[in-house]
Amino acid sequence: MPAADWRFESAAVTTPQLEKARGYAQNWDEFKKAGIGLLLFGNVGTGKSYAAGYIANALIDKEVSVLMVGVSDMVNWMQGNFGSDRDHYMKSLMRPDLLILDDLGAERNTSFGKERVFDVVDKRLLSGKPMIVTTNIPLSVMKQAADLDDRHIFDRILEVCVPIMFDRDSFRKSTAADNLKKAARL
Repeated sequence: MPAADWRFESAAVTTPQLEKARGYAQNWDEFKKAGIGLLLFGNVGTGKSYAAGYIANALIDKEVSVLMVGVSDMVNWMQGNFGSDRDHYMKSLMRPDLLILDDLGAERNTSFGKERVFDVVDKRLLSGKPMIVTTNIPLSVMKQAADLDDRHIFDRILEVCVPIMFDRDSFRKSTAADNLKKAARL
């Protein structure tokens, strides 16, 4: 299903996590004023990106500016661009009312990548504008990170993002099983 169709009303399954995401969208004005975002974390395929997309579409319907970007895409773009191009891109990440950083931890684990992620998270925090971060990294790992660069990033995220754990079975496994059945029938 295309991301533009990710809507709370059409969600195949309603979970407690999705209800919290809906509450965030419904109470956006208060969350925005307080600069509070969300940290959606859990195993692969549990619906974190969908929940972020549902929030994005609900807010876009209210004419709120939202940008959703994959963290690995963001780091790769910054690595290939320099000077004013990189500065312009950074400003574009600060401009929307809500920035969604999708799949933190999927980017290459390099000092450059960590610096860029830190820059974005730190500037976003300093702007007072909320962000939503999705990740497969467990909360316990974020709180106990041994690497100083990781601790800097996680500490800032946890300062302004309320953690919500996605702990159900992977949606993708059931989708894959359904697709196998459909293929066998065809």
